[in-house]
Amino acid sequence: MPLPLLGVTDGRDLATATTDPRNTVRAFHLDATKRRATMPLALVAEDDPELRDLIAFKLRHIGYEVITAANGPAALAAATQRPDLALLDVRMPGVSGLEVCRRLRASPDTAELPIIMISADADVRAGLDAGADDYILKPFSPRELSRRVDTLMYRRAGHHGYTAAARSSTTTSGSGMRILMVSPPGAGKGTQGTLVASHFDIPHIATGDLLREHVAHRTPLGQAVQQRLQRGELVPDTIVLDMVREAVLTALHDHGGYVLDGVPRTMAQARGLYHLGCELGAINNVVLHLKADDAELVRRMLARAAIEHRTDDTEAVIRRRLALYHEVTEPLLDWYAQRGILVSVDAMPPAEQVGREILITLEAMRPLINLVPETSRRPVNLTGLRAA
Repeated sequence: MPLPLLGVTDGRDLATATTDPRNTVRAFHLDATKRRATMPLALVAEDDPELRDLIAFKLRHIGYEVITAANGPAALAAATQRPDLALLDVRMPGVSGLEVCRRLRASPDTAELPIIMISADADVRAGLDAGADDYILKPFSPRELSRRVDTLMYRRAGHHGYTAAARSSTTTSGSGMRILMVSPPGAGKGTQGTLVASHFDIPHIATGDLLREHVAHRTPLGQAVQQRLQRGELVPDTIVLDMVREAVLTALHDHGGYVLDGVPRTMAQARGLYHLGCELGAINNVVLHLKADDAELVRRMLARAAIEHRTDDTEAVIRRRLALYHEVTEPLLDWYAQRGILVSVDAMPPAEQVGREILITLEAMRPLINLVPETSRRPVNLTGLRAA
């Protein structure tokens, strides 16, 4: 049953829109050289006029035509124009964004419409339960909005399209290298991660830096992190993965790969990263494990604490961190080994020697890394080379 026509706030002429055989978003993204003059259409339903204008401006900037609505009934009416994307505020007057989302999902004409919910609440479960594909929290930057739209449309286009097309137009020597660092504290993740990222011309994403950046800029995620830290609580996996998702999407878009340092630390995070990779069509293809004895790791971290005057890094604290790594993080190595993507390197020698071994190994793997499926790969263990 088609949605009722209740009036359109602005946008293209309805008669023209309903008879216009526009290309779908998939066709628009997959074959930019054959675009029609009409661009993909986005519906923005937001009662705050300033925010509505900001969203519309950004969407036009990235290639969308935009129709806007200030309330729920107008949003339902605008949806008769068959938009390719909808952004709905949860709490619109007249008919809430949640109800608009449910009605769009119930209509055969809009059942598959990509929908992003706009919310001022940290709890966005209601929007997802109503049928939305994704959410974005107020306040948000134009850049964050662009990332959310890119992620959703990239996923809906079958893991090809806008992001992939933009990536293919960039010269990236490291294209295809998606590397996780899973190593104990003190093993040299930061040093080797920076080296690998520089060698392959891909970003080094450090989750600790991401957390501090979000807190410093008081983003919605940063405020949620700060509140947790002030209460002495751990940062939930959902928040960590949301931050990683934005950074990973940008890295894939701009460079085709990345080195991710700081996650996963738990099986929940590891599975979350796997699902993110499935969503983006870019599953991590190397897990780099730096192996070193606990005694050496304690020695290194105590030396670093003395140099940096970090009085809180006592031997007892360091040993607790190592014990936590062995209990919670180390079991992930078996999971990655079973998938055939684990590369283990002896981190006991000087950093320069470790770095050379890592780069030689990854360079040898790179030509085949996206050609050989995980099921046919085997883990690489270089930790016994010196003993042999």
